[in-house]
Amino acid sequence: MASVEDASSSSEDEAETTLNDDLPRGSERNVIEFYFYRGLTYRHITLMLEKQHNIIMNQRTLKRRLKDYGLKRRETVDEELKQRVRDVILQEICTGPDSLNGYRTMWHVLRLRHRINVPRRLVESLLREVDPRGVEHRKSRCFQGRTYVSPGPNFCWHMDGYDKVKPYGFSIHGCVDGFSRRILWLEVQRSNKKPKVCCKLFCKAHQSSTWMPSTCIH
Repeated sequence: MASVEDASSSSEDEAETTLNDDLPRGSERNVIEFYFYRGLTYRHITLMLEKQHNIIMNQRTLKRRLKDYGLKRRETVDEELKQRVRDVILQEICTGPDSLNGYRTMWHVLRLRHRINVPRRLVESLLREVDPRGVEHRKSRCFQGRTYVSPGPNFCWHMDGYDKVKPYGFSIHGCVDGFSRRILWLEVQRSNKKPKVCCKLFCKAHQSSTWMPSTCIH
């Protein structure tokens, strides 16, 4: 058990190191541009500036900084910009690594790689225009929902972690019963990856309900 916990803690340290390595470095402008082009809201940008870079700034000041840097959430769409977006999409389809992805990925590519901010619907329509066969091919591979069947209560417990707010210090772990959809636990812990934490939550739920599931899916 100790070796498993050590391996888990070491993997978390490596993930945290990787996260810190991915953070932007340099001037205040470089940091703001990094988060802006990744689509973060004004509120999230100010939170990341304060937590990761010790830069305290309110949203009003942030908007003024963005205006000084010439950064806009949405550029004025004219025929010249449409043609530029169309050319970039064709270039990415022919030579880029994202040629098989849909309009959401292409929208992010335009923002991050080419610094072009346009509505996603415009990217969708232009992608349908320049690559209709690719769009139909992706539609044919679209995931089809399946019917979930559970024989009865406590037959299968579904456990999972939520990591979207982990950079802010909140590691959430939860579990539901597959038949009744009853929430067995939903708690914030220091970590939702360590086996010791997940086992503790499972044992606590088992003692309170006096039932043992036939299957657990994590």
